[in-house]
Amino acid sequence: MYSTNIKLRFFSLLFGLSLTILASFIPIIKILQNSTSYEAIYESQFLKYIYFNGSRGSILDRNGNILATNMLARSFNTHPEQEPLFKRSKNLLDSISSLSDLHIIRHNKNPSKLSIYTYNHQNMNFSKNIQVTKFKPHKNLKRIYPFHGLLGQSLGSVNLDNLPLNGFEKTFHFYLNSFRSFLIPSLINSKKSKFNNCTAPLPYDLKAPDLWLTINSNIQFITESILQKTIEQFNAAGGWAIVMLTTSGEILAIANAPCINPNNSSQSYENDLRNSSLARSFEPGSIFKIVTMAANLENDLSDPDFKIYCENGLLNVNNIQIKDVSSKQWLSRTEIFKYSSNIGSFKLAERIGEKVLYEYIHKLGFGKYILDIPHSEEARGSVPKIKEWNFARFANISYGYGLTTTSLQLLNMINSIANNGIQIPPKILKQISSSNNVKKINPISASRKRILTEQAALNIKNMMLEVVKNGSGKRAYTEGLLIAGKTGTVEKVLNKSYNKTLNISSFAGFAPAFSPIVSALICIDEPKPQAFGGIVAAPAWKEIIELTLLELGS
Repeated sequence: MYSTNIKLRFFSLLFGLSLTILASFIPIIKILQNSTSYEAIYESQFLKYIYFNGSRGSILDRNGNILATNMLARSFNTHPEQEPLFKRSKNLLDSISSLSDLHIIRHNKNPSKLSIYTYNHQNMNFSKNIQVTKFKPHKNLKRIYPFHGLLGQSLGSVNLDNLPLNGFEKTFHFYLNSFRSFLIPSLINSKKSKFNNCTAPLPYDLKAPDLWLTINSNIQFITESILQKTIEQFNAAGGWAIVMLTTSGEILAIANAPCINPNNSSQSYENDLRNSSLARSFEPGSIFKIVTMAANLENDLSDPDFKIYCENGLLNVNNIQIKDVSSKQWLSRTEIFKYSSNIGSFKLAERIGEKVLYEYIHKLGFGKYILDIPHSEEARGSVPKIKEWNFARFANISYGYGLTTTSLQLLNMINSIANNGIQIPPKILKQISSSNNVKKINPISASRKRILTEQAALNIKNMMLEVVKNGSGKRAYTEGLLIAGKTGTVEKVLNKSYNKTLNISSFAGFAPAFSPIVSALICIDEPKPQAFGGIVAAPAWKEIIELTLLELGS
């Protein structure tokens, strides 16, 4: 009996102990099952996202020359009541800094507050500033552009808070943005509501990546200088130009004139801030005849040596009038192209019809974005839908009126001819680099595609050679260098009608013709008294190409 009780007690104790051990594992199992929720609770109570404003990424050209970067500056904040004191102190600050770059900026959001900025000069004695002026300096980073007006409209600028206003600063803000968030372990003091024992990120964590553009600063300077000289020579309203490597599509220069200085962009006129090379769309004029010729070459399979009657330079048909610059009668395809005949171009389009022409307009890249970069300033141009075409619209489009294009679209088409019918998308971004990583942008894009047969591209290339050798582009001719090009002259619209005194003169082409290195386009806005692209734009294009090839060592 006694031994039975002992056994019973022993097994009861063992059973209870087992239950106790099993119960002790339940919280552990529960925790493992709900580890995600516990981690979330931990993060919400002990980990906090803290935003740090670091250093905005720099912008460099293809060779590492800095185009936009940051510089340490000091700001002096004061109140309008202290202005008399500030004005008395300004002369002293000027003498200390050795440069009179101290200026007052009134905040738009708070007109009663003034911010006074001065750059960080090595000779400035800030302790003396504080003692004498009674203004406490605050350190901050100021965005600067070392080359001043070089690539000005394209680079864009930032505001006082280093937030982008326009240009590449805005387009690539996702990469250049200096605001970074870090999940930092901290203990919260509920009374003071501050983070204690907070460890700040390392300096390289606060530095945004740098952007390397495909731009060559030397070629950019060459292009801007020649562009500025040309608009002064012809009393033009402005001008723009793009230069690119033919086989890769990398843009070497993207110029606008007059240029603006991003360091002082607030002092520029609104029209000057516009990046016409990318953001402006316009009727293309005779350069667009390449589209008509390409469509005809690939779809009009009659006798290749046929000639078209060009009406002695004047054609009246269906209540519209089409004029040529020169009075010609029977012209071959090459002669129509060489003399830039509007009548001949229209009759070539008639032979294939509006549907085929409409197809080739889109096939050659018009009516769509070329760079394919989100938030860029690139315009799209406007191609009317075919259902909106009437006889007059069809005729106008055949020689470059009645639709709008961009400079990049036109150069993209020209570059496709240079590459024997293969379209290679233009590129402006070469690589993105940070302190511990370099991401290269592949210059040979997988999106390259054939848009014309090699034979059609070769025929057009030969026609472009003839334009420069014996046609409207003779002023682009260079001894010893085969240049393929096309002139363009278009009247601008004023008060809903074309104005003969307001023109855009252009020239586009590539060189050397049969082993092309560089493709380029230049446009001069409202030149006077001359207006023809062959007279105004062709000589400037020639000079840009010659100096570019010299710079590239070709």
